[in-house]
Amino acid sequence: RDNSGQLLSALLKRLYVFAARTGVDIVLVVRSPQMFSAAQATRLQIESRRFNSEWSPLPPRLVKASRKLAEMAIAGEIVFFIGAGCSSSGGLPDWKELLQILAKSSGLSNEYMRQLTTLSFLDQAKVIEQRLEMKYNNKLEEGGNHINSWNLPVTPTGERCTWMQREIAHLLTTSRHSMMHSLLSNIPVDAIVTTNYDTMFEDA
Repeated sequence: RDNSGQLLSALLKRLYVFAARTGVDIVLVVRSPQMFSAAQATRLQIESRRFNSEWSPLPPRLVKASRKLAEMAIAGEIVFFIGAGCSSSGGLPDWKELLQILAKSSGLSNEYMRQLTTLSFLDQAKVIEQRLEMKYNNKLEEGGNHINSWNLPVTPTGERCTWMQREIAHLLTTSRHSMMHSLLSNIPVDAIVTTNYDTMFEDA
């Protein structure tokens, strides 16, 4: 334990060299807040000495920008705008993949699905929504006394969800989140703006 600081410094230096030679990203996982603080302090010392001239985490322009962002975050002047890229890092489908899954669920043929890709994402979504409405409404008519099993949930505004919204909610329900969500959730912000349906950021 007395030599833990020296060991940590030696380990980080080796990791810097390995990252420079291989071009891979490395994540160092520690077991306690104290060790994390020590690792951060050691990393800053290494970078300030420019230990490895072959590899620099960020060019000076981005270092300046990141420091400015850090100052703004500390002052509570940042609002996150989180899009589908953040969710896809956690294993959820992006827009293109989601539309493909929904199109298949709606019962479209492979040929029709290929034709569908010539449209914009919004037009694809409209076609798929109409197809899903037809599919589930037909099932409701055939269901007879089982119609209650197909009840649609209600949105926070009191409106009935569409069948497409129901499908999307099912596909994007997950109990996991990505490292990106964990890192972002540790930055002090008062508000976020998102186009995502999932709750990964809130869960993190």
